[in-house]
Amino acid sequence: MLARVLIAPGGKATASDLADHALGLAREAVSRAPLCDRSQLALRAALDAKGRTQAAIEAGNRAMALNPNNPDGAAALGGILYAAGYRAAGVSMARDASKDADVVPRCAMVVLALEAFRDARYSEALLWSEQVRETSVLANAIRAAAAGELGSGDPNLVLDETGISGPKFRNTVKAVGLQPDLVSMLEQGLSKAGVDVEPVGSISR
Repeated sequence: MLARVLIAPGGKATASDLADHALGLAREAVSRAPLCDRSQLALRAALDAKGRTQAAIEAGNRAMALNPNNPDGAAALGGILYAAGYRAAGVSMARDASKDADVVPRCAMVVLALEAFRDARYSEALLWSEQVRETSVLANAIRAAAAGELGSGDPNLVLDETGISGPKFRNTVKAVGLQPDLVSMLEQGLSKAGVDVEPVGSISR
């Protein structure tokens, strides 16, 4: 749990020494409880923070094999897959995680919102992003970008409600590691919503 807490705020943008510490803790958890899906989930998160995407995916798959009925694990793995460019697999995991769930995991809703936005289904993207009840800069960015693309409602009200800004979006993109083409699409929508962002695609580098 401590490993996951340490890297939760920064994701892939976590300071190297902190990410190393989290990875050490996660590995210790796995050594003590190799058949516990939560220890594998901690390892998945720590490896992802270190930028070791393929190893993180493998840890996520091990966690799913140990506990295939954990929607949070499926959603988190779907998020990593989608951010890494494995769109179909990521969306499939997100949909599986949302089936028969009393509360759809946040990661699943964000993935489904991103996919809807990418496919220009802006009303659906807006709907999914509005359902994310926990604080999520990425969900807020999707909501504002979708509203910008739809050109409906009061952009100022959307920005006031989401609190999204160029710097917040840039930091979130670094933390999540979204693919450059999707970053550019979101930037365009945010610009239409009135968010002062850098030139299209610039923050993905």
